[in-house]
Amino acid sequence: MADQPSPGPREAAAAGAVGSRAWLVSGINQTELWPDAGHGLPTELPDQFNARLLKFVD
Repeated sequence: MADQPSPGPREAAAAGAVGSRAWLVSGINQTELWPDAGHGLPTELPDQFNARLLKFVD
């Protein structure tokens, strides 16, 4: 039985991003993505921070 070839870096990254996004969206309420004000920009509201975080994860 031949071993399956491992996915390339793009495939692995895409699978990881999709899995991370699904975990973030399904497992956590969006208001919980903002852990505290220290992680956002000084002028950023929680919804803006969450949108930026989810865009980064995508």
